[in-house]
Amino acid sequence: MDKFLHRFFLIFPTLRILHHIFFIRPRNLVNISNFFIKGDKILSNHYKSFIKQDSNKSSTLSLDIGCGLNPSNPFEASKVIGVDLFDDINREIKKCYLGYEPLPYESDSIDYVSAFDLIEHIQRIDFKDGEMKTPFIYLMNEIWRVLKKDGLFLSFTPIVPFQGAYQDPTHVNLITYGTFRNYFSDHKFKIASEYGVKTNFKILDEKLYGQHLVSILNKSN
Repeated sequence: MDKFLHRFFLIFPTLRILHHIFFIRPRNLVNISNFFIKGDKILSNHYKSFIKQDSNKSSTLSLDIGCGLNPSNPFEASKVIGVDLFDDINREIKKCYLGYEPLPYESDSIDYVSAFDLIEHIQRIDFKDGEMKTPFIYLMNEIWRVLKKDGLFLSFTPIVPFQGAYQDPTHVNLITYGTFRNYFSDHKFKIASEYGVKTNFKILDEKLYGQHLVSILNKSN
């Protein structure tokens, strides 16, 4: 079926655009049912709907990567920690060169990982000391490593074709609504493994919020 569609769209390229818009493109998080609710509340309610019902909230741990001075806690974990380009012992923020250094936590130790307006700043390919690096893939592998089984990863990032994906000169990683599904999920392309991808996320949900893609990924195995 996929081969048939590919050939069909080669003949009728305009229909490929319509197919993406109406059948593949994620739905909007803002809709008729929540149109008059404030944006922050819409996002908060959305995140809460994915909180693990069988988890003991008194002992859950959430890691916010690229957290700035105040780590976010979208899943209302009992404890939140962060990583960024500096140390702050009082706020439990550790220094980490994301995409180049391992996350400073043990494997299978964290319930939730969040990344708000971060992924677009992580290089896809870089050359360091004469060697090719793939920082984006490395970071995704690290997120997978530190998450517990059934842990959740939340990504909030501007995507193509919206202006927010391009206009910031520090945005070096252009994300589409197929990036996570095609390269980091349990339905990823075969070539992803050859690139060094070790993740096998189950995509629980992807929706558009303005120019941002809100993705909820589950480490299901």
